[in-house]
Amino acid sequence: MGQSVSQTALPRNFQSLPALRKALPDALAQFARDLERAAPSGQLQALCDTRALHHRLFAPLLPDALRHAAGTYRGTPGTELEQLERAVFISRKAPGLRNQHQCLPAQEVAMAMEDLAVTLEKIWQAGQPPPDLAYAHLAEVTHAFLSIHPYMDGNGHIYRLVLPVLGRHLGLRARAEWTLHPRPYDHTLSLCLQWYPHHPALLACYLRQWFDPAHRK
Repeated sequence: MGQSVSQTALPRNFQSLPALRKALPDALAQFARDLERAAPSGQLQALCDTRALHHRLFAPLLPDALRHAAGTYRGTPGTELEQLERAVFISRKAPGLRNQHQCLPAQEVAMAMEDLAVTLEKIWQAGQPPPDLAYAHLAEVTHAFLSIHPYMDGNGHIYRLVLPVLGRHLGLRARAEWTLHPRPYDHTLSLCLQWYPHHPALLACYLRQWFDPAHRK
């Protein structure tokens, strides 16, 4: 159940809430099992619109004053997230890596997520491609979703839940090292995301360390 938190103390980082941080690993594991067992149509629906997944995961774990953020895109009219901007701060220093990435403006989130849904459906309906193209698809979806950062928080958890679903459909299997919580990747992912518009192969190559062709032993 939600806990009482004063309005002035509301965090944007869900994991700053001890009760949520404690309950999240088990909840994520259950959601991953449910997604794996879902029918292909249900998996595609979860990929194309993650709001229901985000709501079901976070609403039971958030305090009452933050529950409106569960399953709600930034920029949603008439909500407290309508004007919410989002930036990702990177503490690790590395050559060529900016220490802050400004995510998509709130008013552009809904349309960008609709465009991503169209891309995902095309990828899904095209069937299983050669491995190189499968990795390229994972990279394309990774860059799009994480650049948009559609939610106040919990974006990475949703991304890590749904990417293996897409991977399996494309003939790729997530390794055990692809952990839902904590995140398995480091600042190198941020570097690949920043360079993606000019060097998309870098991100595709980076994702190979967590996803294998399904036939690989």
